[in-house]
Amino acid sequence: MALVFAASIMTTVSYAKDNSWTGYLCDAACGGGFAKLPAKQGLTKAQTHPKSCDMKTQCAAAGYGLYSKGKFYPFDKSGNAQATAWLSKTTKDTGLMVTVTGTIKDKTITVTSINDAPSKTSKN
Repeated sequence: MALVFAASIMTTVSYAKDNSWTGYLCDAACGGGFAKLPAKQGLTKAQTHPKSCDMKTQCAAAGYGLYSKGKFYPFDKSGNAQATAWLSKTTKDTGLMVTVTGTIKDKTITVTSINDAPSKTSKN
């Protein structure tokens, strides 16, 4: 009986598959505000949001996330650390377009990786 129960538990365990999203890396204080604006205005704000703002102490303390398709998705703790590392090495001042790989749960992205995305005007 215990073996059957253990086997049934093992078959119900599933592993979340990583997905990728492309958008603009922003601190949560600003990015959350961009998501409250009309989509075109939010996109313009995200595209022109300066790295210097993301790096301010109070903005960095708010955490980071991805502005994409009119919405803001905050990162988990690991994602915040990866965002800080990405920001410290990028030479971009604005247009901080990235591709984030990970899983999403309750609108928060559990980040596996953050990489440069192609620079182009996007409808993200």
